[in-house]
Amino acid sequence: MSNAPDPSQLPKHQYSVTVELNAPIEDCFQASYLEDAMMAWAPNPKTIVYDHSAAPYPYGPGSARTVTLTSGVSLVEVIFISEKPTLLGYYIPHFGFGIDALLKNYQGRMHFEPLGPTRTRLTWKGYFDCPGLGRIFEPLFRVAMRKLISSMAHKMQPHVASRQARPATT
Repeated sequence: MSNAPDPSQLPKHQYSVTVELNAPIEDCFQASYLEDAMMAWAPNPKTIVYDHSAAPYPYGPGSARTVTLTSGVSLVEVIFISEKPTLLGYYIPHFGFGIDALLKNYQGRMHFEPLGPTRTRLTWKGYFDCPGLGRIFEPLFRVAMRKLISSMAHKMQPHVASRQARPATT
């Protein structure tokens, strides 16, 4: 993908959320990308559909997921780095709906760190640019994104604690 972020370069993050999850690192990592798991923690999902045609393996770099919300809004997220079970990075090439003029180059990185056999720390960092007039709204976007990511990270807890994450199919 030509506009994929360079996995070796982490731009300054604009928000960071850390939560501790009561599950093994493998279960937590799977919950970050499997469709059924994401349906439990993504905000108001209607469908989550993957296209693995540009990836060397399912859920690997190049896999794209289209997340359609109950409101009808759809976003495409492209995985650009996957280091199982410790790191998943994704970016959103376009937001559409006029938001592209205010917010660009969004990427998120989910870092998983084992704290024991059944405990994992998730640190979810995000980055985006606000070009032009969007700079005026950057502080508001930063707060809104942090709240959204925090909500999703905390919604993962009951899902992984109940061990609903299923093994990945490759």
